[in-house]
Parts: sequence; C-alpha cells; structure tokens
Amino acid sequence: MERRSPKVFVCDPHPFTLQGVERAFKRAGLNVVGTTTDPQQCLASPDEDGTVIYFVDYSPGGAYGARLVSGLIDTDPTRRVVAASAHERIPIIASAYEAGACAFVTKHLAP
Repeated sequence: MERRSPKVFVCDPHPFTLQGVERAFKRAGLNVVGTTTDPQQCLASPDEDGTVIYFVDYSPGGAYGARLVSGLIDTDPTRRVVAASAHERIPIIASAYEAGACAFVTKHLAP
C-alpha cells in the first residue's frame, strides 16, 4: 500500500510567514494543496481527495480568530485545524481549542 503525504492548506495574513511555513512543510514532505492570506478564501477552499489539515493563523477576535477555526469545522466536521499564533496566553489558547482546533502552535522565536 502506497503511503500518501498529508495534505495541508496554509492561511496566514503575513505573506512572509505564509511562504516560510509553506517551504518548511514541503521540505518535511507534506503536500501543500493551497495557501492564502485571505480567511474567506480559506473557508471556501475545497478539500481535494481526502482529509486536508488546515494550518491557520490565530489572533483573538477578527477574521483570523475563532470565527475562522469554527467556520472550517462547521463546514466539515472531519477537518483538522491547527491554530498558530504569536499569542501565548492561556485564555487565547483555550479559545482556539473551544473553537474546534485540534492543536495550537506558538510562533514565538527566541532572540
């Protein structure tokens, strides 16, 4: 049986971050099926031939917060959403999980 690479769709408002994440995922052998800086385009993206993991920016409130995560899950409950954020406070992390994220990753970089 042939093992297929996981499919990932990346959504981040910052083009530099978007490109970096896409490159890192491709180097790791993941199949990046789409990228966008627009949360509406992310919500409208079709899942192509099976499960797609959504790696999305998560900011409190606004278009990149709980509305995006819950919108992806509401559209298809089998979707898996990983929330990535520069915010590391417990209430923000908890809100991502409450919205339906299956994982939370911080974007913190040590100086």
